[in-house]
Amino acid sequence: MAEAKKKSRKRRKKGSFFSKIILFIQLIILLLAVIGTVITVLLLMNVITVEDLYPYILKIPYVGERYIAPFIYPEKNPKITIYDILEKEAYIVEREEKLKELENRLLEKEKILEDKEKELAKRYQEVDDLKEELSAKLLRKKTTWDKNIEALVNLYGSMSPNAAAKILEKVDSVIVVEVMRRMNSKKASLIMEKFPPDFAAKISKELSLKTD
Repeated sequence: MAEAKKKSRKRRKKGSFFSKIILFIQLIILLLAVIGTVITVLLLMNVITVEDLYPYILKIPYVGERYIAPFIYPEKNPKITIYDILEKEAYIVEREEKLKELENRLLEKEKILEDKEKELAKRYQEVDDLKEELSAKLLRKKTTWDKNIEALVNLYGSMSPNAAAKILEKVDSVIVVEVMRRMNSKKASLIMEKFPPDFAAKISKELSLKTD
């Protein structure tokens, strides 16, 4: 009998505890409803604004800072401070400065390459001009050489073989070879016969090489 009474008391105490918890929760809900109603009325009457509530919302433990504030103010993420914004802006400015510096370096290198290309083109033009000048000089020398050799051919061709041979013995062998090569073969043979054997052999050898 005593044991049944103990169990009965325990059940009553347990029921009383749960009743108190339920009552406490109801009071909290009622309080929140009253506060919500008051805030809503004040907002509708323009006594306060949503902006005014932001600092108080952040102070609500855990829920306010983590869920309510980001929901009401998504642009005011409490996790992002002014220092974060300034740091991000500084990073962007730094990157822009580095990109600008890199762009300036590239422009400088392009300018250097452009100047080198112009200088190289100028050098090529100078070489081409020099080639043309040398070609013109060589052509003039060849023309003068040909005229002089033709004049010598006519001169020695009009002389007797003996007189022509005596003069040609003292002339440079290159000139003698050119004169003999361009002269009438019969006249050249008569002059060659008057040369000393050694000189005649030398001229004959050079003439054969010239013909090849």
